[in-house]
Amino acid sequence: HGKVTLIYFGYSMCPDICPTNLSMMANALTQLSEKELSQVQGIFISVDPERDTTARLSEYTGYFHPSIIGLTATPEIIRELANRYGAAYQKVIQEDSATNYVVDHSSETYVVDPQGNLVERLRHAAPPVEIIAAIRKYAEQ
Repeated sequence: HGKVTLIYFGYSMCPDICPTNLSMMANALTQLSEKELSQVQGIFISVDPERDTTARLSEYTGYFHPSIIGLTATPEIIRELANRYGAAYQKVIQEDSATNYVVDHSSETYVVDPQGNLVERLRHAAPPVEIIAAIRKYAEQ
């Protein structure tokens, strides 16, 4: 509470969708003033708790921006959180792949206002200007 929160569900071994969205979020965050940045929290929630440890998520989100943190939990808690926001994901076995599986997942960024209400959904790869507009719309002035 008290900050605009940008929530994204994904996983660190995602080949393209997650890095694209997190790069757009990071780009937007770098364009904010210090005061604005202090009012925002980026959260990357892993839908792959089998591979994404807290250490791995810390390293992964660190590639993008220090204001983005990575979280994981039990599969049950992750499912409950995803359901709360309307995020979808599904493990898909790929026996001929080096990673053995991928996780298909929705790609929206969920904007939560400082009071904890889901107020907006940003489309996949929303440009930084749209992310900044959402942050400024809901940040406490």
